[in-house]
Amino acid sequence: DPQAVIQASLTLTFQQPKLAFLLPSNSDFVGRWEILDIGLDPDFIAGISDCHELVDSTLASSLLSARGRFTHKGSFGHSLLIGGSYGKVGAMILASKAALRIGSGLVSAYVPKCGYTALQTAVPEAMTEVDDEFYLQFFNFKTNPTAIGIGPGLGTHLKTKKGFVEFLKELRGPLVLDADALNIISEHDEIKGLIPPGSILTPHPREFERLAGPWPDDYEKLKKQQDFAK
Repeated sequence: DPQAVIQASLTLTFQQPKLAFLLPSNSDFVGRWEILDIGLDPDFIAGISDCHELVDSTLASSLLSARGRFTHKGSFGHSLLIGGSYGKVGAMILASKAALRIGSGLVSAYVPKCGYTALQTAVPEAMTEVDDEFYLQFFNFKTNPTAIGIGPGLGTHLKTKKGFVEFLKELRGPLVLDADALNIISEHDEIKGLIPPGSILTPHPREFERLAGPWPDDYEKLKKQQDFAK
């Protein structure tokens, strides 16, 4: 009974955070948490193998590379974002702004024709290529990117689905797959085998449920995520 569990505003824990603290369903019972160092051997802790890794500010900072004094936009890659459909071009505007904000040197957006003016107006820094009038179906972009993200506002029109499958068949490098790209994959199990190795999938909880099925609790959700990734 959840009513029988203390709803803490602050939890003190010894040496390491506990997995339960990091699961959404336990948030009301844990509150803010702090670690108390009780002198356990850090080398021993580091040597313990586990299937989970906590990403904190120290780890995240180590992944950021310093930018040289004489570098320029051509030094930081060319992101291609593919998505948008009639009524859902805003997702591509947000994605394009995000790619620029995190430091991509060049950003191209591949959208249906109906999104051209909105994108060029809202994000003039991004270059824009277009497909069919209201939906993507041809995926015949001319850009030669260093990274590709696909899915925001893509929609699930039948022509888009067919074009997306052909796009995956011809692609060689990894992708970032989001939103409707994941929804299309969830409707057709055979497409999962076309996802290039090394790709990154970014589903929110409902999108992941469509991909992998429901789960009874957050522990089972973690297990499903690990199994699906493998």
